[in-house]
Amino acid sequence: MKELNDKAAKLVRKFKASACTDVTGFGLLGHLIEMIEGSKMSAQINIENIPYINGVKNLAIAACIPGGTNNNYEFTASKIKYDNKISEIDKLILNDAQTSGGLLICIDAKHKTKAIEYAKNIGLTYFAEIGTVVEKEDYVLEVLLNWELRVENWKLKIENWELRTAKHSTKRIENWEFRIENE
Repeated sequence: MKELNDKAAKLVRKFKASACTDVTGFGLLGHLIEMIEGSKMSAQINIENIPYINGVKNLAIAACIPGGTNNNYEFTASKIKYDNKISEIDKLILNDAQTSGGLLICIDAKHKTKAIEYAKNIGLTYFAEIGTVVEKEDYVLEVLLNWELRVENWKLKIENWELRTAKHSTKRIENWEFRIENE
């Protein structure tokens, strides 16, 4: 933790956060899983948006990892779907057992832009949008390396559509369907 939570507490109150917890011994992922399981939803986070304290990755690479972090990693493993490009070091860092981490705050998506602006205005240095809550999946949490468009069983139906070509002829397409199925 690099700054006090008093400014973040103002944000929590102003935007009526639906959930908030301090990240401590169970690490970021352990606390997020606890929040999400209680909501009967799932969540997706983008590891690239999670701010690391300078030097933490080098410490993890040098095997300077608290014992509690390994326990957290084992505990959360069955509830998380990791992008296959995420390193074991990053997985450990996300499960790092903290003694005094920052706050993990859930704010309604409709307030996202204003909340980010407010955080900057009040001087929250490490405020970051790290993910989103999604409909219940077969995992509690998915950790992505990059945001990816996930399309499953999606159907687009276009009715009575006209296509005009360069020669200005018109072709009429009726009741056309386009499907993307799971690979």
